[in-house]
Amino acid sequence: MRFGPNSLSINSNTALNKIYGFNANVRKSEFYSVFPPTKDTFNTHSSIDKAAHGRKRRVLSHAFSDGAIKQMERYILANIRSFCDALGAESPNASEKKGWTTGRNMADWCNYLTFDIMGDLCFGKAFGMLERPDNRFAIELIGNAAHRHLIVSQLYSKPLSKVRFVD
Repeated sequence: MRFGPNSLSINSNTALNKIYGFNANVRKSEFYSVFPPTKDTFNTHSSIDKAAHGRKRRVLSHAFSDGAIKQMERYILANIRSFCDALGAESPNASEKKGWTTGRNMADWCNYLTFDIMGDLCFGKAFGMLERPDNRFAIELIGNAAHRHLIVSQLYSKPLSKVRFVD
């Protein structure tokens, strides 16, 4: 559905690959130009130019090869074991039944798991969010930063005369 001169809303699972796939013939919007920390600094996420994006993507492609992903499996599995332990899940070798544990917000716990896995893979050490609540505040900080970024990018990509503020 077109909801503006240069704006489309697409509700189709088949469109995902056509828009974001490897050979997509779609240009990123000006929304992404807000992301670079300096005028001419771009990463794979913020690069609008296809050639610049391609160069950056080639550098990263080795980290996402099948072999590289298989080497990371032990780190991912270790975090999944911590996740199951924290939730009180029984191991297959458990000789006694633990019974039901207290209810938990699984969205939060899946975030803790994701952050710990990414910490292990990107920084060489999990953040420990599954074991203790010390660093869990970081999830809210990142969510708030993403929300502010969305607001700023919308203001930046549209002339203020076309921006509607709603209370």
